[in-house]
Amino acid sequence: MKRYLGAVLPALLSVILFGVTVFGFLLPEVESQIIAKKREMIRELTNTVWNILATYDAQVRGGLLDKDEAQRRALGRIRALRYGPEGKDYFWVNGLNEVMIMHPYRMDLEGQRLPQFKDIKGKDLLHAFVDVARQHGEGFVSYYWQWKDEPGQLKEKTSYIKLFQPWGWVVGTGLYKDDVEAEMRAMNRDMSLVGAAVLLLVTLLSGYLTYREMRAEGERAAAQEVLRQTLDKYRAVLEASPDPVIVYNYVGLVDYVNPAFSRVFGWRADEVLGGKIDFVPDDEKEATLAAINAVYDHPDGLLSFESRRLTRDGRARNVMVSLAVYRGDGGAPLGMVVNLTDITSMKRSAEALRESEEKFRSISANALDGVVMIDPQGRITFWNQAATAIFGYAADETLGRELHPLLAPPRYHADYVKAFAEFGDSGTGKAVGRMLELVARRKNGQEFPAELSVSSLQLHGQWYAVGIVRDITERKQAEEALRQSESRYRTILETVPYSIAISDLRSGANLEINDGFCLLSGHSRQDALGKTALDLGLYNRPEDHLTLRDQLERDGEINGQPVTYRAKDGRLLECLVSVRRFVYAGRPCLLSVAQDVSALRQAEREQARLQAQLQRAQRMEAIGTLAGGVAHDFNNILQAISGYTQLIGGHPGLDQKVRRYAEDIDLAARRATDLVKRLLTFSRKVEPALQKVDLNRQIDHAVAMLERTIPKMVRITTRLDPDLKAVKADPGQMEQVLMNLGTNARDAMPEGGELMIETQNVRAEDLSPGAACQLTADEYVMLRVSDSGMGMDAETQKKIFDPFFTTKGVGQGTGLGLSIVYGIIEGHGGRISCYSQPGQGTVFEICLPVADDSLTEREAPEVVTVRQAQSNGETILVVDDEAAILDVSTELLQGAGYKVITARCGEDALEIYRTRGQAISLVIMDLGMPGMGGQRALQELKRLDPEVKVLISSGYSGDGPVKDSLAAGALGFIMKPYRLGDLLEKAHLAIQG
Repeated sequence: MKRYLGAVLPALLSVILFGVTVFGFLLPEVESQIIAKKREMIRELTNTVWNILATYDAQVRGGLLDKDEAQRRALGRIRALRYGPEGKDYFWVNGLNEVMIMHPYRMDLEGQRLPQFKDIKGKDLLHAFVDVARQHGEGFVSYYWQWKDEPGQLKEKTSYIKLFQPWGWVVGTGLYKDDVEAEMRAMNRDMSLVGAAVLLLVTLLSGYLTYREMRAEGERAAAQEVLRQTLDKYRAVLEASPDPVIVYNYVGLVDYVNPAFSRVFGWRADEVLGGKIDFVPDDEKEATLAAINAVYDHPDGLLSFESRRLTRDGRARNVMVSLAVYRGDGGAPLGMVVNLTDITSMKRSAEALRESEEKFRSISANALDGVVMIDPQGRITFWNQAATAIFGYAADETLGRELHPLLAPPRYHADYVKAFAEFGDSGTGKAVGRMLELVARRKNGQEFPAELSVSSLQLHGQWYAVGIVRDITERKQAEEALRQSESRYRTILETVPYSIAISDLRSGANLEINDGFCLLSGHSRQDALGKTALDLGLYNRPEDHLTLRDQLERDGEINGQPVTYRAKDGRLLECLVSVRRFVYAGRPCLLSVAQDVSALRQAEREQARLQAQLQRAQRMEAIGTLAGGVAHDFNNILQAISGYTQLIGGHPGLDQKVRRYAEDIDLAARRATDLVKRLLTFSRKVEPALQKVDLNRQIDHAVAMLERTIPKMVRITTRLDPDLKAVKADPGQMEQVLMNLGTNARDAMPEGGELMIETQNVRAEDLSPGAACQLTADEYVMLRVSDSGMGMDAETQKKIFDPFFTTKGVGQGTGLGLSIVYGIIEGHGGRISCYSQPGQGTVFEICLPVADDSLTEREAPEVVTVRQAQSNGETILVVDDEAAILDVSTELLQGAGYKVITARCGEDALEIYRTRGQAISLVIMDLGMPGMGGQRALQELKRLDPEVKVLISSGYSGDGPVKDSLAAGALGFIMKPYRLGDLLEKAHLAIQG
């Protein structure tokens, strides 16, 4: 019995010691390690997602993506991430404003602000997450939440959250207490099985020892050694947890796998025990076999290497493989323990870091903004090419130098030193995480405005600062220009009404509208709410609704789409419509903004009209200049023709038939003279004789003449304002305007109709923007001439004032009538407009400025009877470059008893006057001559003889150079072509003084 107890007691003590060790110490320690490992796992997973956000934020700051697109892509990647044994564990994203941004299983909460979202224990979840994020930036939070994708089950959960400061997002993931407890129970069950196996083994050994009655000491030692090896083997298994652990025997068969192996790789223990695990990728098998052979040959029996292993579903995991050989008596290897540490997340993080570094280098090298890094001593450690372009320093001129003496104006050095001292202690400061505007200094000493963004970076326990610098000189200049522009137009812009409506995405019914909608549409809030735009008849063309809907489905949004709305009162409004989708009151809605641009479109059309008017005026100016020159030259020709015919007609004893021919030629010359006067009027070479004119009286005279020339089937009606104010005008030119417009109206009504002439007093502010444009006076008289004729299309209206444009047949019009009218009205400081449609008649509206008190109404000139001039044989010097005019003038004057000397230019006239000036009683001189010209010749004559008498002639009217000549001392002016009797009369009067 004693020997039995001596054999059994050690075995029992071993069992007790094993139980106490395993269940009293090892299992609690392993459980603590598993929990710590789990917490570390979710912390690393959260950091991985945080790095994803940082990667996209770097792309935003590098200008590769805009912020909205980067956030959309980041959420898409995070939403798709899953892990865990069932692939159901997930990540979520909240905002610091307690808005649920993304949750893969609670999409119904996305976009909502949940300030009081409580779990079953009454804990404010989002508030708790935000508190941890604001106070610590990251940390663990415990609460109750739905079991993965099963909303009906609520389980206790611990999550690790981390704040992503650039976007104000809180990201996190968590583990359920039930998962951890299930893993613990599985481990306890396995350990219990191991304990039971050990107990059974001990019992068998005890029975065997009892049956053998304490066999020899050597056999007992062998049994104890077997027990020791067993305990060592399973102790190694336990110590390797929670990493996957596999125990192989010497021939490579699996003796044991721990629960972590099943959790990570997917095989249950009963599927692999006693066999081999085929989970080494083909490209890793050779290296793995070499490592196994090496560890068996190695004296220590230990070896670690990095490799990959496949899970049951074929996914590759990066692992750190640790091999440990266990040996028997004499050091013979019995097998090995393999510990597999999953480093997949670490590899991904390292790869993400590498990619991030590469992107940073690429972005900084190609960035338009300067990127500068300084160390804890304030010395520059990084300087990109853009910084060189901004500051003028090459990288080798800056690296290792202190930043602030180099780049900051001296007046800011003290503030910089103080701020940098605060930064060096904590990595924080007023400039960190903010966008600042400051003044920087270039290499040449020039100061410029800059924009600076500073972030902190901790390396080796010390704080580094990274700054992104942008030269905002051009932006500041643009902002100043914009500020000045906004100052000019702020009042106008603040009064522009914008219509805003929120409508249900599916039904289109209005859920909310603003006052601008009511102002624009004319519908009250009560009328519009609950109804669609189609119900309200808002679209002038209902098909526009379908066009907008198709564009929204295709592009996802609408920006500034032109649409014509119809207000409640029937007004048509040209609007620019923008539409966005968003969630309102928990349901998908549309936000529609409409800007009434009717006035803008009208202004654009008016601008086009004014541009066309300007081009027309420029064309008329060019053609007028040409017409004036032609008229001047033509007058010289007419002067010769008229002069010769008058000489022929005045010859005594002339055959009557020849006399009649001469009279006919003279009559034709007079008609040609009238045409030339019209050309001069068109070219504005005839200055209007402005005076007070009663326009109603002018109309009465014109109507009397029109009634004698217009067919009876055209009825003339007048509607004249009895209190009409006098206008500042030339009566003759006004009569010409009325006759031309009346004749045009007659031609537009070949079958008869009505010609209406109206007058009224108007003020500039009462006129339409088009009519009032460029008018300078305050008061005007409007003359309106309308007919009921065939009208014109828009294309014809653009050309009606163009010179020589006519719709009449060949030989039926010159195309100068309306051009002359246009020139006369412009010359009077007025404006003329035309309104017409085919088949609807035509209206001409003319605005003429009201006469001021300084003008008087002139009396009709007194008729002077021309008497035969009496000559006393005086000498007259005739100066003209046209030989025919010299010939006619000489013949006429000599016939009247004068002595005549001729000259072809001003230079010859001066030479003649120098030698014979005392005998010359009068100089008749043309103004438009080659060489020095008539006006210069007049000045030189006056310089030779201040008492010289000069009579000037010209093919132009009495303005411009003629006025200058009269002012310079000429006694009179006679316009070509003149009647010979008029020339004799003016010559006689000039000689008589």
